[in-house]
Amino acid sequence: MLKEFALSVSVLAAALPAFAQNNQAPPQSSNPMGQASPEVRAALQAMRQACAADIAKLCKDVEPGGGKIGMCLRDHATELSPGCTTAWQNVRAARKGGSQ
Repeated sequence: MLKEFALSVSVLAAALPAFAQNNQAPPQSSNPMGQASPEVRAALQAMRQACAADIAKLCKDVEPGGGKIGMCLRDHATELSPGCTTAWQNVRAARKGGSQ
């Protein structure tokens, strides 16, 4: 379960810098999940929004890049807000039910 969480958070961390800069999802061409099903993409977008406050609170001193944000969230897994945790679980469920 922790391994799947780390993978989900890594994907989130890869897309978060662009999202944080302009409050929009990164362009499709730079999205590492560009091949994901629409359900997985929607779940990831919801996770980005649900976890934004957690990242600002728990990982504020972490420089984005190289999966550092994802590692920070993983390190603080027990401190994540219920909304962020639920969003992560929804990403997992979407991946199990989708093509990924």
